[in-house]
Amino acid sequence: MSKTLSIVFLVIFSLSLVCVIGFDGTDNSASAGWGLIGAIIGCIYSIMATVNLNGKIGVLKNMSIIGIIWSGFSILFILIFINKNIHSAIGWGFLSLIFNIALAIVAINKTDKSDKSDADFTEKLQKLHNLYKEGALTKQEYQKQKDNILK
Repeated sequence: MSKTLSIVFLVIFSLSLVCVIGFDGTDNSASAGWGLIGAIIGCIYSIMATVNLNGKIGVLKNMSIIGIIWSGFSILFILIFINKNIHSAIGWGFLSLIFNIALAIVAINKTDKSDKSDADFTEKLQKLHNLYKEGALTKQEYQKQKDNILK
């Protein structure tokens, strides 16, 4: 998940939340509609985040999976309540947007850190390989240190 994409989704979720809160009381249908749009976009974002993590397990992957489930339930309950109890539909939209904002913030934070750790990881392997090529390390020492880095 790229940092830029996470920032774009954070802005979209924040604007949707402003619309949900802003229209509540004056135009409840619009408020519920913005909640539904936010929940649908949140579900798409969570799916994209889960797919783009390439098997990495961590906070972001767990939150993305929870986001798929939470946004899915939000969409379902918004559609159920939109004609029966509009305030419940608005509430589900609000809760979905709050979670998706948190997910986008975590994605921005984790993406920045993972980029740095990948660069550090690559740099360490290159330095180790250079030491081996120069003859400063034996093959066994090289392999042992390489295995420690790869863990």
